[in-house]
Amino acid sequence: MELKKFLGRFLVFLLLAYLVTFVIGYQLSKSRDLSEYFPAIRWKEFYAQPQNSIDLIFAGSSYCYRSCVPDVFDSLLHVNSFNLGSSNQTPMTTYYILKEALRYQKPRYVIVEASWNTFSVQDNYLSGIHNIDFIKSIDIRMGILFSHFNLSEIIEYLIPAYRFNNYKTWM
Repeated sequence: MELKKFLGRFLVFLLLAYLVTFVIGYQLSKSRDLSEYFPAIRWKEFYAQPQNSIDLIFAGSSYCYRSCVPDVFDSLLHVNSFNLGSSNQTPMTTYYILKEALRYQKPRYVIVEASWNTFSVQDNYLSGIHNIDFIKSIDIRMGILFSHFNLSEIIEYLIPAYRFNNYKTWM
């Protein structure tokens, strides 16, 4: 009987501790300035595009987002293009990014930059963390969470105070 009482109190304590860190982390996350964080800017701009207005989408790692300049392609090809590249973007992340993008746009062309070194990446965490918070679709976010993060990273991701602290290192 004492053991059940102890376990019950311990579970209540864990729940309260999680709720407190969640609330504190949530409040801190509202105060973080992501106005210059490239993935936040890119996704905000993407969602601001009129539906089905993009003809050409680029996806891939930093080679893609630093090299494929939409204005150049737009002027030469007379298209409306958008670059969804991001740092450390692996083929698995590209899959989820394009899955999300194709819910809002029906481009005529998709160019995927496939850098040889991204195919050998075993840990997709860094690739996923640059995009997961800015994607609207919950099923895509869950896909990234469970395919890119190991169990300890999932637990850490679900604690906003931890995420707020780590945003400093991701940016």
